[in-house]
Parts: sequence; structure tokens; C-alpha cells
Amino acid sequence: QVAREKKSNQGIVHFQMMVGGRRAALGRLTGKDFGYDSSGNACVIFRGDKGGKDQYQVLAEGDVAAVKAYFDRCGPDERLFSKIDHDLDLHGLRAERARRMYQYYHAGLCSTPQGREQLRQQLWARFTDPEIGCKAWLLAQAKGDKARMRKLEYRFRQQMADGTYYLRGANRQAALQRGRPVAYDRLSILATSVFSLSHWRLDICIKSYLI
Repeated sequence: QVAREKKSNQGIVHFQMMVGGRRAALGRLTGKDFGYDSSGNACVIFRGDKGGKDQYQVLAEGDVAAVKAYFDRCGPDERLFSKIDHDLDLHGLRAERARRMYQYYHAGLCSTPQGREQLRQQLWARFTDPEIGCKAWLLAQAKGDKARMRKLEYRFRQQMADGTYYLRGANRQAALQRGRPVAYDRLSILATSVFSLSHWRLDICIKSYLI
């Protein structure tokens, strides 16, 4: 908390609350790492992120101008953040941002049938993207393993289906202790997991970020 409130850290705290990157990936950002995904969403591009894969993390519409301003101030190869305070809890800020983005999707696109269908189309476009799509699916495709591809596609479509994700066991107890919800909209979780965290699993998004 002390590090979060330091004047010298306000820039990266503000940025992290809008972007939610991993520490190492934030340290590698340069002026050229702002762009758009195949669905036209404004993104911060984390190059060579976890697993060596580029990640395009989608921004909330209201944050685009403020985030882009960070990149506009830097040259293409100039780092956005020359030094990051080791005492700053960037993972905690990443989790706060994930909870905010869950609400952004839940109250936005997921609030209407048309919006939910639009979001599913964007999720499917990301899943099958030849550069930044689901790593397991792309690997199966490269191997020509059509059975594995179909299995992964089926699982992802199941995750995109309408429904409620109810917390159980230790996750439920942790949520109650922290005053957090114990039931979540599945599609909103998936959008948060894929677009805000560059994950592909609902359980990890719930356990490590939303509660």
C-alpha cells in the first residue's frame, strides 16, 4: 500500500489499473506496443509474454485514450517504464483490474442477447486466431490432430454458453470472507479470462483473480 501511494509510482499504478499486465511484460513495453486485434478492439500488445507468446489484452472503451497517451509519449523502441518498484503489488492491481473488467463485460455486452452474440463472435475469432489464438488448439492444428481440435472447440463452445458459475468449497468460503459474489455469469468470466488476462480457463480466472 505504501508503494502504491508513492508519487513516483502513480503513472504505472494508473496504467496497470487499465491494462493489467504481468510484471516482466510491463517492463518490456515500448512505444510500438499499442494496437488492435482482429475484432477491432484496442489492445496493449505484450510481446513474448508467458510461454513466449504475444498477448493482445483488450482495453475497456473508456480507457483507450488514456492508455494510448502513454504510448504516444514514447518512441517506437523506447520503454514505457524504465524502472518498476519491486515493492509494488502489480499482481494485486492486475486482480483489481480483472474484477473491474468482469463488471465491464457483465454490464455491457453481456447485458443483451445481441451483445452476448457479438462477444461470442469476438471470443471465437480470438480462439482461432493464427497468431494469438488458443495455444493448445494451434498446436493440434499444426500437428493435423483434428480429433484434438474438435475436442478443444467443443470445450470452448461449452464455456461460451449461457449459464451461471457457482462457487463451491474453499472458493466459496474465500469469496464470502472477502465480501465477493459467489455466483458469476460464465460468458463474462470467459471474456475477462481471455481478453483481460490472456488465459483460457474459467477456474483460474475465478480462483486467482475474481475472488
